[in-house]
Amino acid sequence: AESPKDVGISILAGFIVILCIFVSISVLSLGIMPQEELVKLRDPSVAGVLSHIVGGWGANLISSTLVISIIGALLTWSLVAAEVPFRAAEQGYMPTFFLRLNVYGVPYRSLWV
Repeated sequence: AESPKDVGISILAGFIVILCIFVSISVLSLGIMPQEELVKLRDPSVAGVLSHIVGGWGANLISSTLVISIIGALLTWSLVAAEVPFRAAEQGYMPTFFLRLNVYGVPYRSLWV
């Protein structure tokens, strides 16, 4: 981002959008299925609600996007965790061993820790 203000606005806008999506899914599911049926759904319950609306492919869609989301979160966490030893080594709190970058500018030794 070009300015810290842009970062703050982006974070706030993203939070508001995700909050609206979460609230919409939670509230609208009550209008689609009776509460007694919602209680009996297994996790992820959104898959059950979408399956009730459009059929079996709806549950498959939610389940597959859930797997993609989990894989993305795992990869992101790995990259963020690799940044910690690298930044600590820059400030002298960790060995300089972690300062080595590969040709793509990635602190590859931190990835192995």
